[in-house]
Amino acid sequence: MNYIFVDIDGPLLPGKMHLFPINQKITRAKLKEAEPLFDTFAIKAFNMWAKYADAKIIFSTNWATALYSYSAEDTEEGPENRLKEIMLNNGLEFEGRYHEEILTPKKFTSERGSEIWWWLLENAKDGDKFIAVDDDKSCHYIDDYIKRGREGSYVEVADFTGRWIDVDFAEGLSWKNFHDGCDALGIKIDDINEGEFGIKPLTAEEKEEQAKALDMLIHCMV
Repeated sequence: MNYIFVDIDGPLLPGKMHLFPINQKITRAKLKEAEPLFDTFAIKAFNMWAKYADAKIIFSTNWATALYSYSAEDTEEGPENRLKEIMLNNGLEFEGRYHEEILTPKKFTSERGSEIWWWLLENAKDGDKFIAVDDDKSCHYIDDYIKRGREGSYVEVADFTGRWIDVDFAEGLSWKNFHDGCDALGIKIDDINEGEFGIKPLTAEEKEEQAKALDMLIHCMV
């Protein structure tokens, strides 16, 4: 199984998106009724990851903590339902893809990297892949947690793989971030190009001919 840990501030709602008036009005205290406007490139990237990796979605965001301040009636039995609604209203095609353990565990002073590690420790199985798409620098320690856990942990650590996709808070999700996520989840860009745009991948022979033509062009230019 594949997993995508979704953070909101930074990856989906970068600093640049606060130039839009609607996002100037958003505060976590008003999430019950307010609708943020997410970055359209990030929406496309998350949708492609989820679709082509057949991935399950887990929320790893401070927005979930903010929503806990609402009553069960306000959030229709929990913060995860309001988060799902916000995702849907912004065009994120996550319906049917949410993991049953949809929120990472939190403790009073816990950091994001630790919360994702605790989730993986409890839920990930051998052969699983994950990406943690986040601007929180504590995610840098996820690799260390996994390595130390396998070297000398008193608990069993499954043989899963994955990586932190380090997103710049101000600029948001980048083209490189998207490719790094594809690599970690085992997605081929050729499959996306064919599935989304009808662009068939080149055969080995076509790639060889293309390389020869490029070499010839460079030779002529020199």
